[in-house]
Amino acid sequence: MPKGKEFSKDEKTLIFRVIEFVESERSGNEFPLNNATQRLVTVLGISESAVEKLRKELKDVKSEMQQTSEVKENDDEVNEALRSRLRTTSAPVVPKSGRKAKRQYSASVLLEQLPAPVSPKKKRHSGRHKIVLSELCEDTIRLEFHEMLEDKEYPTVEKLFRRLSEKYEKFPVKSATSLWRVMKRLGFAHKKTSEIKVPLDALSFVGAKYFRKLKQLRDEL
Repeated sequence: MPKGKEFSKDEKTLIFRVIEFVESERSGNEFPLNNATQRLVTVLGISESAVEKLRKELKDVKSEMQQTSEVKENDDEVNEALRSRLRTTSAPVVPKSGRKAKRQYSASVLLEQLPAPVSPKKKRHSGRHKIVLSELCEDTIRLEFHEMLEDKEYPTVEKLFRRLSEKYEKFPVKSATSLWRVMKRLGFAHKKTSEIKVPLDALSFVGAKYFRKLKQLRDEL
């Protein structure tokens, strides 16, 4: 905390309540230590429902922070796999690693890492969390998509998702639906097969490919 910080009226009111509550516990706990909800209601001066609402918001913010942290941790592994992919035509092998043990934090460290609250002006979606991807992961999606085109394979979302999951074990996108949302954000557009003017397996397309290859072989003779 900066030296000489001036507290607002609301901040002082909250601090006074905390001081009064802590001082009152010198003579004995008014509420059992395991009754955290009632203790928070008393010290903060808010309703029980407000406490539960803030708990949920804190959980959501911490979940987003954890997701962002995992993306950063996976960047090195995905980067190495992508480099291997560019060096060879074989699929890169990402070594498996065991589950990380849960980290234990002291109270002081927890306070230092306390997430910042979300502004009330920003309305949070009550459902899924937004997937946070690094620039490298976004480029990986584009690369695999274009490799499917080069392989003359219909680049459906389901096929692309399976391709990413098989090559990059720790890729942060965990479902085809989530991948489609990410692809829309990256500028990809969906089009029905019936609307494609020249499908990849059309007779004219396959024939042109065949004669082009035949001409190439004849020129090399």
